Amino acid sequence: MLLAEIGGEDYEDVESNSTKLEKKFVQHYKERIKIIKGKTRRGNLVSSSEISDEEAFRRENSMKTKIKAKIRDVAFELRQSIIDAEKLAIPDEVKLADIIRGEVEIPDILLEFFTYLIGGPDQRIAKSQRKQRRIKSICDDVIFSATSGRKTPAKHLQLGLSVKSLTGSKKVIEILNHFGHSIGYSTIEELETELTFQSTKEENLTPNGMVLSQNLGTGVAFDNFDRFVETLSGKDTLHDTVGIAYQIVSEEPTVEESSEPEFVRVAASRKKRRRAFQATGLDIEPYRKKPRMLTVPVLPLEIREGRLNLNHISMQERTILYG
Repeated sequence: MLLAEIGGEDYEDVESNSTKLEKKFVQHYKERIKIIKGKTRRGNLVSSSEISDEEAFRRENSMKTKIKAKIRDVAFELRQSIIDAEKLAIPDEVKLADIIRGEVEIPDILLEFFTYLIGGPDQRIAKSQRKQRRIKSICDDVIFSATSGRKTPAKHLQLGLSVKSLTGSKKVIEILNHFGHSIGYSTIEELETELTFQSTKEENLTPNGMVLSQNLGTGVAFDNFDRFVETLSGKDTLHDTVGIAYQIVSEEPTVEESSEPEFVRVAASRKKRRRAFQATGLDIEPYRKKPRMLTVPVLPLEIREGRLNLNHISMQERTILYG
């Protein structure tokens, strides 16, 4: 840049960074090293001047072989940890807690490997919520693929059920399953049926996880759900009333939550799950009370807006205003 400013000519440094670095090595080590032209376009080889060129290339290839051997050993170690991981098969009487937990937990060595691979050397970044979510997702995919679906992680159960509930598309589920991100469509239908059977066995009308406590704000909402009501004969129509319940979750555990029994999973015994559901017909008692209607006399606009003139209102209106 200085020559360009003084001479008025453009100055261009034609030497690359690798060439400069090579010259610095030669100037510093002098006769102790030698630069051998590489056999590939990736660069030259720096070796000791006491060994021949053939020995230098042999050692380079040996180092590459050792790195590949390390990668292979690490892969086999991770695979063995997946195989040795205990499988907790989904029981016949499946519950929502079984879907949340999955059939297998992520081995510590696999989780640690992807924590360093995805998060890098800075563990503060790796421990962020976004990174941890992606790391665990990749670990679940590796477990599902390494076992060919024989061990199903929680992600593949939850993602499959959620996508089917949101889209209802069999094709989307098949695509996710094809790439190893979800369980198959028929398995999802079987789990849905078993979850429905178990929910009907419970003698309560509140959703799973809702705590019946006076200290928590709870609300319900019901509405009609109509489909294909435009048919002339009325056949194949659906007219149903569905409801939702919502609750303000407390950060502190309540007595009901702390007294839950310890989770024990029973091994599956039925060879094939059910895919057809027969409803038992649980009816909710209708609410027939009519709301109480209050009749309030209509007051003049001047009174409602605060422009009160007592000379123009009757005694009855004064009684309503002031009691």
